[in-house]
Amino acid sequence: MNKVFGEPPKTQYFFAQLTRRVKVPIDSCGRRAHGELRLLSDIDRNHYMQDTNKVKSLIRRAMMQQDDLVLVFEYVDSRGCSTRRVVSPIRVQGEDRFLGLCLSREEPRQFYLDRCSNLRVDSAANYVMPVELLSIG
Repeated sequence: MNKVFGEPPKTQYFFAQLTRRVKVPIDSCGRRAHGELRLLSDIDRNHYMQDTNKVKSLIRRAMMQQDDLVLVFEYVDSRGCSTRRVVSPIRVQGEDRFLGLCLSREEPRQFYLDRCSNLRVDSAANYVMPVELLSIG
């Protein structure tokens, strides 16, 4: 326990750079929590790869049916603000992000996969642009 900051917050893990094989603890607002870095085990890397592949398959499914499907997910931006997003995906960019039309902002945005959670595919007919941008937490 740290005397200055009190008890560390409950942490969830995202993967900063898979090539470095490091995981960084973050708190529920997306800020780095106090703690030490540790190497990923093979089980952690395999679990991350399976989750990433599932997410990418959902993104590709929505891309193939752009007129019918959108992605709905919670996103933590670079400032640590968590929001619910409704996005029409445009393309996957590299291993860690995708480009999509944010129906709340009404413009293309880049989304990092490690900042997305609770991702699901929904019918596009349920949403009319602009969709209200909901803050979470």
